[in-house]
Amino acid sequence: MLVDDYAPTNLLHTEFINALYPQVEIETYTDAFIALKAIKGGDEEVDEFIPNIICLDINMPLMSGWEFLEAFKIIPNIKSHNISIYMLSTFDDEKYRERALAHPYVEDYFTKPLTADKLKMLLVD
Repeated sequence: MLVDDYAPTNLLHTEFINALYPQVEIETYTDAFIALKAIKGGDEEVDEFIPNIICLDINMPLMSGWEFLEAFKIIPNIKSHNISIYMLSTFDDEKYRERALAHPYVEDYFTKPLTADKLKMLLVD
């Protein structure tokens, strides 16, 4: 799942992921609130999608990546899904990195755009 308010970034990352890993199913969201609704399910407007990995932008209007994380952690039974979250930002900011890595669901922090090396870290165990 890609959550970034800037649609061209989602498109760029989707095309890049598909070129390297064509078997990966990708859902993109420009609204973090709608992405949360998809994960929660039970909403007839949004199809349920439980991702293995979420690439989450930090600075978004309406609901930031930080707000998404707070709402995400209270979704019932979310721990049972083993979802890994990777925070993305255009800023290589040590304060952002520390804050992101302090969150129990965040695996790592990357600057945008995603690269082949970053994708290997996300998609290959």
